[in-house]
Amino acid sequence: MAAITLGSWLGFIHTSNGAPLPPELNWLFLAMWGVGTPLVLWVGALLKKVRMDSLYLYISNFRKEIVFPFTNVATVTENPQNGIYPVTVYFRTRTAFRRKITFLTTFRLSTWSPHSVSAEIKTLAGIADR
Repeated sequence: MAAITLGSWLGFIHTSNGAPLPPELNWLFLAMWGVGTPLVLWVGALLKKVRMDSLYLYISNFRKEIVFPFTNVATVTENPQNGIYPVTVYFRTRTAFRRKITFLTTFRLSTWSPHSVSAEIKTLAGIADR
């Protein structure tokens, strides 16, 4: 979006007939960039990095990491969208990152079955699918 905005303001982007873009489009691109950048940063700040072994979840916000036992996992949900799997883990007690965390799993084409990561967390936490 930054490249499009700068290109439109500097006159590098033209209409199909070679004319410069109308000034309204320049302002529209600038507004979209101005609104979109904070939105992407805010959504990204909500995501966590998660690792696990057989006993613990290691949760990081890329500045600090906490270790949390699977026994404190209340439930796990996922929302498959176009191969992107945001997984949300809800805890029984509050953590340094609140009572839930969300992270993205690896991309996959199938959205018909639960992602192996959420299934593994449920198994290690001893919670059944609900």
